[in-house]
Parts: sequence; structure tokens; C-alpha cells
Amino acid sequence: MAIIDNLVAYYSLDEASGNAIDAHGALDLTETSGTIDAASGKVGGARDIEAGDTERFVHADHADLSVGDIDFTFIGWVLFESLGGSRAVIAKQIAGAGTREYEIGYDSGANRLRFSVSPDGTAQTDVDAGNLGAPATATWYFIVAWHDAVNDQIAIQVNNGTPDTAAHSTGVINGTNSFFLGARSNNANPHDGLLDEIGLWKRVLTSDERTWLYNAGAGRSYADIVAGMVTAKPWLYRRHTHTVGAGFVRAA
Repeated sequence: MAIIDNLVAYYSLDEASGNAIDAHGALDLTETSGTIDAASGKVGGARDIEAGDTERFVHADHADLSVGDIDFTFIGWVLFESLGGSRAVIAKQIAGAGTREYEIGYDSGANRLRFSVSPDGTAQTDVDAGNLGAPATATWYFIVAWHDAVNDQIAIQVNNGTPDTAAHSTGVINGTNSFFLGARSNNANPHDGLLDEIGLWKRVLTSDERTWLYNAGAGRSYADIVAGMVTAKPWLYRRHTHTVGAGFVRAA
């Protein structure tokens, strides 16, 4: 299996301004409520969201951005400029019962990075990145969050550390909320800081894939993902580029 398999959307966030372009498909995100500046990112450029300006990216509800009781994984590089309140990084929900789907961000009460899912829009299961501890400002974090529908589990992992897991056997609602980067849909819990290299797969990434994406803290670009990696034994393969139609070959 190649790492690009079952990738749904990928936002490199290298744009100088305007909308966030889906490098993989057609799920571009609309810049909303202000001008979201460009900044130097973990890999290439990033986008700088200011909490006080109600800035965020949005896409209307779409089947590819909705989930359900399926396997899925989100990844993304996040830097916080302030942690004065809770921060929604990736969200498909509105604050309050009856409108929840999923959310990845920072919870100020727990002082932890958190992944939350809801089976019905009201009940909610959380898993906090306790193995990381309290996050800091001005620091890049590589967050991976996933739902394992086979093993009835959700998990969050930061900087390729030990994942934190929680039992969750009731799936995730396939609701009608819009998909947001940088806030919830009613602009609650606005992010304040940089976002870079955010992707969604509709499968659970393997440990080898997560390690490869983290790349010892250097990250990977969408171009790296397209170039590919055979996940069974990634250290045995390289990309051959010198012949037409070349594929994966064993490294010398």
C-alpha cells in the first residue's frame, strides 16, 4: 500500500493569500471573515490565523469531509501564538449539544491538545494528548488523530510520540455541518497561530506512515506523498525517476 491510498483532501497552505487549495482533489476551502496572511511554515509556507479577526477557512458539508462509523485519520502541523482560550484547529461542529461531529484542537480546561468525536451530535468522546503534556506557544506540533472503527478506538499522537487512546464503539455522526480550519462553524474557539500541511485519509495510517510523515520533525510535503512510500518496508524502497513508467525499486 502506498501512503497516498485513500487520501481524501490535502491542504499544503502555501498560498500567498486567499482560499486554501486542496492539492489532492477539488475540496478547496474558502477564506472567511478577513484576510488570512501567509507565513513561513514547517514545510514551505503556512497560513496565519488571528483569533481576534474571526478568520477561518470553510467548506460546506460534503460527503468526502464527512465520516461516520469508518476508519479515518487527520494530520496537521500546528503552531499556537496564544493559548488564552480553547482553540479549534479542525472542526466539523458548532458549539453545544446537537451539532457535534468531530474536532481537533486545544482544550483550555484540560490544558491539552484534544480530539473529540460524537456518535449522535450530542454525546461526545474525548481523548487528550496526555503523553505530550501541556503545549507551548511558538512551537510546531505534528498532530495525528484517528478513528479506528474495527478496534472501536479514537487516538491522538503528537510529534510521533506515544499515542493516547480512548475506547469509542458508537462511530461518528455523518452530519450536515460545514468543515472548518481555524474555528468552529459559529467562530467559537478560534485558532490563533499557524496551520500547515493538513490532510485527511479515510483509513487508519500505520505507525510506519506516521513516522515517515513526521520525518524526524522536518515534515513532508504533498509532493513527497505523491512520490510515494511502500509502507510494508519503507526503508527498502526509493523512487526511480530515470525511466518512463518507473515505479518503486529496491534501494541499493
